[in-house]
Amino acid sequence: MIRDIIFFILIFLFLSCSQKQLVTFNSEELTGIKIQSDRIILKVIDHDTAEPLIGANINFTNSDIEIAPTNINGLTFIPTGFIGNIKVSYMGYKSTSFEIKSNSLNNILVRMVKEEFIVTEYVFIRDKNDAKKDLSSGIIQIYENIYDSTQVIKENLAKKFGFKYNYPSESIMILNVDEYNQEVIKFLEKRNGSNWYERFKSELDSRINEKFKK
Repeated sequence: MIRDIIFFILIFLFLSCSQKQLVTFNSEELTGIKIQSDRIILKVIDHDTAEPLIGANINFTNSDIEIAPTNINGLTFIPTGFIGNIKVSYMGYKSTSFEIKSNSLNNILVRMVKEEFIVTEYVFIRDKNDAKKDLSSGIIQIYENIYDSTQVIKENLAKKFGFKYNYPSESIMILNVDEYNQEVIKFLEKRNGSNWYERFKSELDSRINEKFKK
């Protein structure tokens, strides 16, 4: 009986510590951010790298309050005085839920943990000969994983520059597509002019910043 009690206590302590690692209230890391007095800072970052997560969704349980997704700095804001449950979700990460019980919060720091996927290793190689074959068939594509909150922005801008994105399923490990992509980029110089890919990247950054800025 005593061993069982000790076991459950250890489990409780472990879960409590894990929760503290994921959600921190009134974090010292965010004290330097200045905002209006009627708002609470909520920042969402990657648990391992501390990189801000852009476009994370914030949902209130049993409430009609709408909160904007996190901006380019991983920040969003919730009204002061809210008491209740919040769920934070982001593609490729485990959802994090927590409860606000206090009216005296200044900020909340959420560290999100990536989902664990079983990866089946598969050699995926596309070289310049594959690119030439596709281009001769009218297939103009660049291999890149764009499946995140900026996907629609990237797809729309790619259409403007005359190509589309492609990426195998998550169970495939890409080992070499650089040669393929460079051949496509070179081919599109006839359509978009020299250094077009740098201009594409610059415009893409601007659109993403505009979409997620406050």
